[in-house]
Parts: sequence; C-alpha cells; structure tokens
Amino acid sequence: MFSVDFLRRKLASPAFCFQAMFVTFCAYLVGFASGYGFREALPPISFLFLVAYYRADYAHSNLHAFQGKGYLLLFGLFLIFSVLTSQQPLDSFLHVGRGLNKQFMVFFLALECAKGRKEIRLLAWMLLLGCYLEGLACVHQSLTGHDIIHGDPLLAGRLTGTMAWYWVGSYLVLAGIPCLALACEIWRSFGRGIGSFLVLALLLPPLFGIVFGGSRASYLAALTTAAFAFLITHPKLSRKRLVLSLGLPVLVLIALLFFCGQGRFSLSGIAHDSRLTLWGYALEVFATDPLTGVGAWQYRPVVQSLPFATTAPAELINLSHPHNVYLQVLCETGVIGSILCFLPILALFVHGGRVAGKMVRSPHLSRQQRQLARLAFFFWLGCFAYLVHGLVGHDFFRPWYQALFFTHLGILQGATLALQKNQAS
Repeated sequence: MFSVDFLRRKLASPAFCFQAMFVTFCAYLVGFASGYGFREALPPISFLFLVAYYRADYAHSNLHAFQGKGYLLLFGLFLIFSVLTSQQPLDSFLHVGRGLNKQFMVFFLALECAKGRKEIRLLAWMLLLGCYLEGLACVHQSLTGHDIIHGDPLLAGRLTGTMAWYWVGSYLVLAGIPCLALACEIWRSFGRGIGSFLVLALLLPPLFGIVFGGSRASYLAALTTAAFAFLITHPKLSRKRLVLSLGLPVLVLIALLFFCGQGRFSLSGIAHDSRLTLWGYALEVFATDPLTGVGAWQYRPVVQSLPFATTAPAELINLSHPHNVYLQVLCETGVIGSILCFLPILALFVHGGRVAGKMVRSPHLSRQQRQLARLAFFFWLGCFAYLVHGLVGHDFFRPWYQALFFTHLGILQGATLALQKNQAS
C-alpha cells in the first residue's frame, strides 16, 4: 500500500532517487521535441528526485566530485548581472527566470545522470530515439501537409515537425551529433553491410528533417562540425588534410547553391540576408552601454528607441534578438557580462574536449573505456556545433535551444569524470 512512510523510505534510498531521476530525464530527452509539456514539466519533476538524491548520498554524487563549481558560480553571477544592470529589471528577470525549470536545472540533471558508460550510452540512445521520432514526424508532415501531433501545416514550404517552427532542423542537428557515436558503434559491431543498413535506417528520417527543414544555421553547424572532426581526428595534421577540411564544406555549399539556389539559398539571398543588418543593430545597441549592456531581453526596445529605427524596416526592428548569441550577450550584458557568460562555458568545453580527446587517442584502453571516450568526444562535438550555430542562430535564452546545450555540456562533464575515474583506477 502506498503511504507517506513508504514514500519517505523510498526517497531516503539513493538508488531509488537516482533511478527515478534517470527515468524521468530519459523521458524528457525522448519527448523533447514533442511539446512544451515535456520540456517544462519533466525537468522540475526530475530535479525533485535529484534533490532527494543529493540529500541521501551527496558524497558519492557527480556534483560533489565536479571541480568546475566555480565556473557554475560565475555563470550564476552572469544571470544576476543581466537582470540587475538592465534598463527594465522586471522584464529581464521574467525572461531569464523562465529558464530555471527549462534550462538551468538541465545541466545538473545531465551531469548526474551521466554516471558511467552504461548511463551515458543510454542517454545517447534516448537522444537518438527522440531524433528518430521527430524525423518520422517530419516525413509524415511532408506527405500529409500537417504535423501528426499538433496538426501544424508547413511554414512557407518548410518543415516544422512537432516543434511548430523553423528550428526543427537546428534541433535535429544539435541533438543528433552526439548520437553519431552510436552509429559508429553499430557500424563496428555489425560490419560494413548490415551495419551500414542499420545506420542508414536510423539516420535517414532525421536527415530528411534536416534537409527539408531548410535551416541554413543547421547546415553551417553540421558542415563545420564535420570538417572540424575530420581535421582533429587524424594523429598528424598535414596540409592535404587541412585543405580537405576547409574545401569539402565549401564544395558542399557550392553544390547546394547550384542545385537549390533559389530564394534563401541563392547567392543574392545570402548576400542580402537580414542577419547582416541585425548584427549592425546589435553593435549600435552595444555602443550605448559597452561595459554593462542594456540588460537581458532589452535588445528590441533599445533598437526601437535608436534614431535609425524611424527609417529601418519594421520586420527587422521588431525582432527580439540579432540572430547571433555572441552579439546578443555582448550588447545586452556588455563586456563584463560576456566574460561572466562565456568564460565558464568555454572553460568547461575546453576541459571536456581535452580529457575526451586524450582518451580517444590513447592506445591502452579497453573496449568499454574506448566506447566511453568516443561517447564523450561526440557530446563534445555536439557542444561545438552549438557554439558554431550560435554565430547565426537563435536567442541565447530560448528555452529549447539553451536546454539542449546544457544537456550536452552536463553529459560531457559527467563523462569526463567517468573517464578520469577509469584512468585513475
């Protein structure tokens, strides 16, 4: 029989708390693209089990072993700074605060769920399952003209999947890159014939959503990440490999322009892209207060108050962000805020890449250790893709966008801890 005492006993068990947290977080990853309910309700539920887990056995948690707590404190100071220095503190607080349950909890959940190789591998499978289902939703929308869950139609001829907007392609690229570690594992386990068939069967639906989602930012992130991975995975850097790394993405882009060179994908469409104008707007906003910025979520009202807004196109000055997360953070929080924001992010990213890269190249690893190192490396590539995507991408505080990055970054830190434990043992 269920009772308060039974629940209290269960919550006092570290194993139960971890399992409950892990299951709810896995459900969150699978249903991530399906709707706001998954992205908003599941992280707080999972976080409650995390708090109970810390209370029961914090000494053996990943957070206890994590050496980057100072960087987390810096990022927390950035969030406070972006509100306190704002021209409209209440608006900034509401914009930043909405991410507590949808974004910032996710890092701690991901860090703790990435306990070891089995757990990280399962998290990657959950991401792959989520991408696969979203790819099938894109195929269904393409065939029927509407989304299978929400009934959304195509948007200006582009797929939206279950995400109801253009960013489905960005989601599939950013969530899908860590899953390529599983594709490598399948290919190695089943051989070239069966392995290639299984990999294609798993990846074709997400690729369909990426291609016909029509997100140029996702194409840029995917091509740049592929070229970067090709460059750094060879033990010796040669001029030929460098040329190939730089040349192949360019050739792919030229091919896209040649075969799909209409509208947004034409040379004139790229040359006259509104992002170039928006970046100029962001620099104008930055110039109003270079040191501390104008505050989170204040880019649009400040742009609309500047002299050039009277003659600027209305559709541009009404946009809430400049389609570049770096310029957005720079103009909204100034030089101080940018340092507080990107110093911890880049420090954790570099640390995770250094540990994963060293272990991947090590010749003295067992099969399980190599599998863990490969998983960590691909989650690191997922973080890299986000950082590239941010050059032309979304609002830095957009819930799904930031949550996906913190998922990758948290799992990467958990994998780094697991690798270091294996190395020490």
